Amino acid sequence: MFIMNLTARWATCATLVLGAALPAAAAPYPVTMEPELRLSVRPVVVDGGDNRTFESRTVEIRQDGGGSLRLELAWPDPDAPSRVDLHFTGVPSSEGREHTVRIQSAVSVAGEADVIVDRQIALEEGALRFVEVYARGGRHMTLALTAESVLRPVVLKPSGKELPVRFR
Repeated sequence: MFIMNLTARWATCATLVLGAALPAAAAPYPVTMEPELRLSVRPVVVDGGDNRTFESRTVEIRQDGGGSLRLELAWPDPDAPSRVDLHFTGVPSSEGREHTVRIQSAVSVAGEADVIVDRQIALEEGALRFVEVYARGGRHMTLALTAESVLRPVVLKPSGKELPVRFR
């Protein structure tokens, strides 16, 4: 009984001491909501008369640097996959309006020179838009894009040179 009573007293003392020390040490961290764009990207290829759709990928376009994707596609030759490097920049507009997005792409197909495209397009919120990033002979690659604006909470430090923390 004495040991249990002593343990309870120590726990109470530790709670009081830590409880008093923690609020004094904790600084107020301001939280702000930062707008970003979320793009759904689905490659669609046409080789002669055959069409093929690949898995959709999602990328978040941040205001401080955009967003990038690298796709390895088993096309046109499954034994020598093609590489598609994509970089997106843009700023979300008001809810339900068109977002202006810049797309920079480099498509590398085995045995061919890279095809580089730099385009600026307008994407309506939730609407599907097709953008061609590769065309040689009878082969074409188009990206099916859908944009959605999102708000992300960002915790800022009250002072110092630290970078903000982003929540996913």
